Amino acid sequence: MPLENLIQDLRYGVRMLRRNPLFAAAAVITLGLGLGATLAVFNVVNGVLLRPLPYRDPERINIIWFAVRGDDGNVWKLPLSSGSYSDIERDSRSFEALAAFRAWPYAIAESPDAEREPVAGARVSPALFDVLGVSPAVGRAFTRAEAVPGGPQVALISHDLWQRKFGGDRSIIGKRIYLGDVPFTLTGVMPPGFAFPRGAELPAPFQFGLRTDVWTPLVFDASDVRNYDVQNLVAIGKLPERCGNGECSASVAQAELTAMLRRNIPVNDQPKSTYQLVSMVDQAAERVRLPLFILLGAVAFVLAIAVANVTSLLIGRVHARERELAVRSALGATRGRLAGQLVTETLVLCLLGMVVGLTLALWGTKVMLLLVPGSLPRADDVGFDWRVLSVAGLLALIAALGFGVAAAYAARLRFTRAAVSASRTRRVLAMTEVALSLVLLIGAALLTRSFISLQQVRPGFDPSNALTARVTIPLAGRPQPLVDGARWSATFDQIMARLASAPGIVAAGGDNTGR
Repeated sequence: MPLENLIQDLRYGVRMLRRNPLFAAAAVITLGLGLGATLAVFNVVNGVLLRPLPYRDPERINIIWFAVRGDDGNVWKLPLSSGSYSDIERDSRSFEALAAFRAWPYAIAESPDAEREPVAGARVSPALFDVLGVSPAVGRAFTRAEAVPGGPQVALISHDLWQRKFGGDRSIIGKRIYLGDVPFTLTGVMPPGFAFPRGAELPAPFQFGLRTDVWTPLVFDASDVRNYDVQNLVAIGKLPERCGNGECSASVAQAELTAMLRRNIPVNDQPKSTYQLVSMVDQAAERVRLPLFILLGAVAFVLAIAVANVTSLLIGRVHARERELAVRSALGATRGRLAGQLVTETLVLCLLGMVVGLTLALWGTKVMLLLVPGSLPRADDVGFDWRVLSVAGLLALIAALGFGVAAAYAARLRFTRAAVSASRTRRVLAMTEVALSLVLLIGAALLTRSFISLQQVRPGFDPSNALTARVTIPLAGRPQPLVDGARWSATFDQIMARLASAPGIVAAGGDNTGR
């Protein structure tokens, strides 16, 4: 019997909406806009902050920084030198696995005479794939025996590059490709979607590309092990499962690293520097966590305004159906039965609004990602999943129950009070809605303003009429600053001189962040 009543109410609710298309369209579009904005932002928040990183046991993976406290009290997180990393790799006992990597631009081709395509690359220690728990989809990763001075030149490529450049040809594995003028043997292809390191998840000075497409072995020789001056390595370590949530292991590793540093640096510098562990999850999200939550709060206010407006429409619709509801009551329909009918009608309305909201959220998410190309961490992880769909269904259900209760209460007022009292109640409800909408609108505006302010941090100079560009010179071998530094400097001086003499250029300058 209850199921039959529900089916009848659903059919009747659909018929009522078809008979009142203007009312249905206004309510569905209003609710859909509010849900769409909220779900679009939540979709981004979910992908960037809530969804687990696409690696095995990401909560156990930490980045190791060399942290220095400045005279102003700020703590600067700096990369490691090859000497510091070698010490940690040799002496540390708190990590299950350790790896290091650095950015390395390449120009790839299938043959010596073919046209080169610039790609984002990285030189990585072979243990990186063990730390991340990721294996090639085709072929194999390179081994420790291949990451030694004089070892074979081997490389891995991304699935996207494999499809785009080589047409997904499996026979390419084991054959030569050319990175610059140097032949490399291709040992494997990484799984679809794997592009670590992704530039937006790490500080800009590392110069990683938006998505890494080529990986080659990171090789240390005797001079690298003794090099403590050039800090250009990102180091990550995977903590063992010695505690339930990894907190104990992190504290043990931090204490071990601190003691290790104290043995290797002068006493006068010790209060200002230390090693610092930062979880990969926190590292990826720290720049955008607050702005995203502020933006989510702003669109939540917009959703609340939409709900208030739809509630007003529904209450007005109940008053317009006064005769219908009175007839049904006279024919024996109980208040509970009438309330159930109104709740069911609003459920149909909210389901339609949810469909519209999900469609708008899909488009809105694409627009948001296009507005911040390359600057949003974990943009590749943003996509609809069970969390977004669950939130959409939950919001629709809550709205349906709230709308139904409001409509049923308005109907009850009409049947239990005089017309003057009901009219007064309607006016009170209208004034309450206007006041609530005003408060919510002001709150949304303030939150949006806060979000914009966070994104418009003054750089300390006038950026108007200024253009920036990244100049990358692919290197065939290992960098040797002492040997090649003068040649690099001369090259950049020539580039700056040609820019400064170009028409429309007032001044030109450059900066070398190093690798």
